[in-house]
Amino acid sequence: MRVGYKSSVYRFTFDLDSTHQNIERVIKLLSEKLENSIVGLFMSRHKTIQDHEILEIARKVFLEKGHTATTREIAEAVGISQGVLYQRFGSKDDLFLAAMHPSQPDLDNLFDTFAEKNKQDGLEIALVTLAKDILAHFRQVMPLIIQISTHPTVSLSSLQNSHNQVHAQPILARFAEELSTLQGLGIVKDIPPLTIARTFIASLHGIAMLEHLSSNHNAEHELLNIEDVVQILYGGVAQ
Repeated sequence: MRVGYKSSVYRFTFDLDSTHQNIERVIKLLSEKLENSIVGLFMSRHKTIQDHEILEIARKVFLEKGHTATTREIAEAVGISQGVLYQRFGSKDDLFLAAMHPSQPDLDNLFDTFAEKNKQDGLEIALVTLAKDILAHFRQVMPLIIQISTHPTVSLSSLQNSHNQVHAQPILARFAEELSTLQGLGIVKDIPPLTIARTFIASLHGIAMLEHLSSNHNAEHELLNIEDVVQILYGGVAQ
């Protein structure tokens, strides 16, 4: 149906059926734009996810399913596509190493507490406190170390680098420094500080590994083990 209109100013003619169709197209277009905006908003949340958030979720998946967990499973757990996962981390092996790399302990807090305890309560109590803190760290990172060591594509040098950064170098070096200071004060016997530190750390490391492999988490038994270990070591190093 066509409708005409005439006045002294202007004249126009339009088709009502055509206008109705145009309105329908406009409504459809607006609906699509609204839908795309909602999807875009949802997707933008995924784009803003930080790497450390992805690694935290990937770590949980790897710990649950081992290194055979697929990138699809991890991407679904994170809520992103596999393509985004590969963009961020390059390969599944790179993702695995990044996710399973253990965190370093807070050395300042660890040994500040040790020094304070030594002043207040003596060396033996300070060593017990230090042992508990270091063992708590080893218990946290041991599942990660085990997963890394059993991964078929991880080289020995990569494993040693990861292990040294978290366990050997930072803790041993700092503990040896503290022991050297105590030797200067006449509190600790004149034994090479690094030897004492290695013996102390190796004992705690062994406890954490045995607990993990045997699934032994009896709190009372663990506490007695720590105190027994410290008592034996203390008897060998204290003046």
